[in-house]
Amino acid sequence: MQVDDTLRALILSHLLASPDGKVTILRNNPYRFYIHECVWVPRGIHRIQILDELEQDALAEEAYERCAHIQAARRHLLSLPDYAQLLTP
Repeated sequence: MQVDDTLRALILSHLLASPDGKVTILRNNPYRFYIHECVWVPRGIHRIQILDELEQDALAEEAYERCAHIQAARRHLLSLPDYAQLLTP
């Protein structure tokens, strides 16, 4: 699959982002969140799972400010219509 330069830059910005950068990208809820070149995660439970993994890493590193940032991002995403089904039993 051929990727144009603009899309490649977007993909690289996701892939090369610091953990804090990834949290910010996820919080902004783009249509696509890239985890590999040409492999992206749609809005929904998988993004929450990525935040959970980032939080576990932050706890292991004792990066408590990052944990707070992740928790705020999770709360924000769960308040959006795309995530509402995750809160219903």
